Amino acid sequence: MVSGRRLGLVKRLSVSLLLVLIVVAYNGGIKVKGGWDTTDLEALFGFSEAAEEERAASGEVPPPAPGVPGGYRLVSAKDDLELYMENETGHIAVRDLRSGFVWLSRPETDVANLQVSSFWKDNVKSAFVMEYTDDRWRRNIAANSVQAKMDVVVADDIPDGVSVEYNLRDLDIVFTFQYQLLTGNRLSLAIPDGLVKENGHYYLTLLQPLPFFGAQSDDSDGYIFYPDGSGALMSFSQSHFKYPQGFKSLVFGANSRVWDRTIARSQGISHFPVFGIKTGDAAVMAMVDQGTYDCVICCSPSGHVLPLNRGSVEFIYRYKFVTPLRSWTKIQTVDKRRVSGDRAIVYTFLTGDDANYSGMARSYRAHLLAKGQLNEGIAATEVLPLELRVFMGIAKSTLLGKRMVVGTTFSEVQQILTQLMENGVRAVNVTLVGWGRRGYDGSYPRRLPVDSAFGGVKGLTDLTTWAKAQKADINIFLEDNYVDAYRWQRGFSTRTDVIREPNRLPHYFGDHYLLQPRVSLSIAKRDLPEISSYGVDGIEFRLFGEFLMSDGQENAPAGRKSNADTYRKIMGLAGDLGLLIGTQRGNLWTLPNVHRITDIPMRGSGHFYEEESVPFLQMVLHGSIPYSGEIANLRYDPTRQFLRQIEFGAPSVFEIIYADADTLVRTDYNLLYNGGFAELADAISDEYAEVAQALQSTWSEQMIAHEKLCDDVYKTTYSNGVSIVVNYGANRYEADGIKVEGMDYCVVGSQAR
Repeated sequence: MVSGRRLGLVKRLSVSLLLVLIVVAYNGGIKVKGGWDTTDLEALFGFSEAAEEERAASGEVPPPAPGVPGGYRLVSAKDDLELYMENETGHIAVRDLRSGFVWLSRPETDVANLQVSSFWKDNVKSAFVMEYTDDRWRRNIAANSVQAKMDVVVADDIPDGVSVEYNLRDLDIVFTFQYQLLTGNRLSLAIPDGLVKENGHYYLTLLQPLPFFGAQSDDSDGYIFYPDGSGALMSFSQSHFKYPQGFKSLVFGANSRVWDRTIARSQGISHFPVFGIKTGDAAVMAMVDQGTYDCVICCSPSGHVLPLNRGSVEFIYRYKFVTPLRSWTKIQTVDKRRVSGDRAIVYTFLTGDDANYSGMARSYRAHLLAKGQLNEGIAATEVLPLELRVFMGIAKSTLLGKRMVVGTTFSEVQQILTQLMENGVRAVNVTLVGWGRRGYDGSYPRRLPVDSAFGGVKGLTDLTTWAKAQKADINIFLEDNYVDAYRWQRGFSTRTDVIREPNRLPHYFGDHYLLQPRVSLSIAKRDLPEISSYGVDGIEFRLFGEFLMSDGQENAPAGRKSNADTYRKIMGLAGDLGLLIGTQRGNLWTLPNVHRITDIPMRGSGHFYEEESVPFLQMVLHGSIPYSGEIANLRYDPTRQFLRQIEFGAPSVFEIIYADADTLVRTDYNLLYNGGFAELADAISDEYAEVAQALQSTWSEQMIAHEKLCDDVYKTTYSNGVSIVVNYGANRYEADGIKVEGMDYCVVGSQAR
């Protein structure tokens, strides 16, 4: 039996549907902007918000889910997630059924009482923040979804999702956000490039979708993980400073002619396009799935402008640059060319034991494996190696010209390896540094022939032939540079062969230019076949793993993605010749080609808001790609840095010369003040033996967890059940049957120390 109230409701809905059909037939269709506007519905159908609330209270209309603000409608549900949309603004809410936690794109905070400008108040309420320029290309203008005069068109035209079109009427700019729930409790936010329209005199330069999604207040219990170096945390706290800035990093390194290797490393490089927010027993990890080459990771602690801890992604559509005018004055200009390509962020929602940075790393690793961006694993039988960098030599300027300073010859490399094997070293990766024509950085882009001061081609081939005959596992790598071109060298044109800014000026760093990747590829095609004939096992490519630039050549411009693709072709060419591939630092785009990463970051850059560094990079890579970190004989805090190496699961790496350490004084490579092999031989062997004993059982395993047990005590856990506990404190740590002396470590599981 149907009640009178319910029957009345059915009649009203039937009449309403008939009216809709009449209007559609008369007008040829209805365009719904911002979803159904409740005011229009009230006028057309006699509905009122008060009546609807009364009916909801009576049970006739389902009330909003717990934690979901009023005005949001359910648009999709998949696995353990529900996606809600506020049609008027395009804001979203994601409810995790496992924990009941609701993630909001608009924080529930008292915006009116914030002690900030009205623009920042509007930012907090916005579904996007953007920058644009006019047809003078001289300035960037900031805007947000609250201040913009726009139409919002919501359409349920995405499987398991919804699309939101933003039409900025005054700017004649249109773009669309497409939300879609994916399997594995994930949400995709896609911005198709084909749906970004610029129809007038204004042009999009930057778009930051959902700038406050998941933002948390000071009273939340949690932290933000951000991809600074190895990874770092900024914790939520009610007691904090007012910070002048947050973390803001262009993924894969700078895209500017002021790029400097030392400065870039000190400021932090985002090698992976990912960040995460944890609060209580819930967490969300955001990873850029499309548009990775031209995006910025932004994470700010409470105290940076706003009392909110937040993270987001900025997608760059046009780069800014500085161009000189007359009288040495400079102005900021915007590149007229738009960076093409779709953009997408995938949010993964985590709960319980996965709601932490370890769970984020496991999830990100699984994502990379599924997409084929990460190798399956290291063989269980592989012996943990010693990483050994051997510096060969460098040309030194004198009053009479350049003079070669020899640190090591190829025959001396053989003597070094012979002594190390006699001391018990069973596996070693040897990287020869400065082996080519005129030594270290002597004549790039020319590298051949092998310099006769070190033994020439015969000396190198004799070394590689000898190494292959040894019982120990010895791999000989040559460090090589397909990026730099020094101004005093021949073999390239500064007019046609070097990377240029959008202002057409070449990237120039005092003594060298940057080669266009297409030129580097042609050089690699010429040189790599000959290099492979020397019998070396691999090439270690400098710079590929820590920087990436676009090229503003007028006739043949190339974006960062295009240049990365060309660099990958160089690595692929080496792989086709049977050479192993190594890089330094470890940018994401290099991983599918790489067999080995050196100089991986072992900490964050130490920003004042950093709570602590974590091995996120290592958790993603361990067991798949071998890596090593800081040079052992150049440690500034030997004990603490050695413990960090053990905690982060990295073998030891030494950089040496056979000659006395002071040989390189007053050269441009004077960092090996403690690099003489004669003084280091026993220390190298002893440390290798200790590290092999500690890490061999975990070398091929995944690093599945990392946690802080208490102040100064950390635990790293591997997929075979082995754990390593490191104590940085002065006093003994003792708990749960584990005893670790101060400034020491212990291995727990299949072996004990």
